[in-house]
Amino acid sequence: MKRELQRCFVPAYYSCDLHLWLKRLVQGTRSVDEYFQEMEMCLLHKEITKDEESTMARFLVSLNKPIADKVDMTNYTNLTELVHFAKRAKRQLAKSYKNRVSFLAHNSSIPWCHSQQQGSGVHTPSSRATSRSVLTSAK
Repeated sequence: MKRELQRCFVPAYYSCDLHLWLKRLVQGTRSVDEYFQEMEMCLLHKEITKDEESTMARFLVSLNKPIADKVDMTNYTNLTELVHFAKRAKRQLAKSYKNRVSFLAHNSSIPWCHSQQQGSGVHTPSSRATSRSVLTSAK
């Protein structure tokens, strides 16, 4: 009955569109949870009942590369574990990025101040830009 209703009322291109949607689905700027939910919805709409290994492979391939690289180094046996490891990898990457940015911001400002105050003859990017602007304005 369900197949007959689909055949009569669902356009032929709908199945093709869903298949393309699934094929082009990537994580992008979404969180791991949002990406996984959208993938599940697409699989449900398409009524794809492939084995769990192919679903895990599709999920892993479409993750952002840094997350996928971290997850690929772990041992997982099912889709639930894979999603859990991906969430953990996302948190670790976000934390390391935050620490790196704060470290660079804290440590990079100090040497610039000392070199400009001492006038050690070392040209910094800002002093070069200033000297260029003075030269061009003198012409």
